[in-house]
Amino acid sequence: MKIKIYDSAKTDYMKIRATLLNYDNIPANKFRKTYMKFQSNVKRMPEMYPVCEYNPMFRTAVLIYDYIVFYKVDETTSSINVFRILHGNRNIIEILKYT
Repeated sequence: MKIKIYDSAKTDYMKIRATLLNYDNIPANKFRKTYMKFQSNVKRMPEMYPVCEYNPMFRTAVLIYDYIVFYKVDETTSSINVFRILHGNRNIIEILKYT
C-alpha cells in the first residue's frame, strides 16, 4: 500500500520537529525514527493499529513522546491516508471534528 500524507500531517510533523529541536537533536531524531517506523509498519499491515476511540473513522498509532498519528486505510485506492499527528494532551476530539 502507498502512504499519502496530507498537508495537515506534514505541517504537524514540521512543527513537532521544530519544537523537539529546541531540546536538542536527539529528541527530534528519535521522533523522526519512530515516525518512519510507523510508516514502514503500516505499509505492511495497515490495520495493525487500533481504531480511534474519539472518532472511529480513523486508526491511531502512538509514537514516542505521546504523539498520535491519525490515519485511514482506503482499500479502493490501496492507500493509507495520514491526516494528523497530534500530541495526546491536545483537545483531540475538537481538532478531529474539522479533519
